[in-house]
Amino acid sequence: MACSIKLAASSKWRLGAYRGGILLTVMALALALGGCGGMSRNESPASVEERGTPRDPVATSPVPAAPVQGAPTPEIAAYRPPAVPEYRRPEPNRAVAALTRRADAQQQAGDLGGAAASLERALRIAPEDAALWSRLAALRLDQREFASVQQLAAKSNALAAARDDELKARNWRLIADARRGLGDETGARSADRRADELDR
Repeated sequence: MACSIKLAASSKWRLGAYRGGILLTVMALALALGGCGGMSRNESPASVEERGTPRDPVATSPVPAAPVQGAPTPEIAAYRPPAVPEYRRPEPNRAVAALTRRADAQQQAGDLGGAAASLERALRIAPEDAALWSRLAALRLDQREFASVQQLAAKSNALAAARDDELKARNWRLIADARRGLGDETGARSADRRADELDR
């Protein structure tokens, strides 16, 4: 009886030891497989991208080319102010234009009195027309009415547009001729200078 009990106990111990050994073997295999499962034999280690040192922006900035010796230096054009448009007088109305043409024909025919009368009629229609006053002054110069010439030319200058330098210069030359006709040579030279200044 005692012998059978010992045999049974010995069998249980051997069975337990066998089971424990199997369990330890399984755990060891699991640990071994777990450690090797992260990388296969055919896989290569991940490559590490190499980054160089940052480039110096000052060192890599483009360097301006040195001037070539003997090359022609570009010339800078001188400043030119924009051209001032030429002044144009307004066109007279039809009645004034007709009277002006009649005065021209009368003057060419030698009828200075009739031409003066036609211009005076035109001035009653357009009293602010500076060119008409100047034409009448020129006609009075042909009639040798020197005092009237100065008054009419001065009236024309007073009515002339600020940019109408041509008309004002013409009036100053009429004044100069009238002053010479009156024997005022000093006044005539002064009027001529005024005309020259406007003609520039």
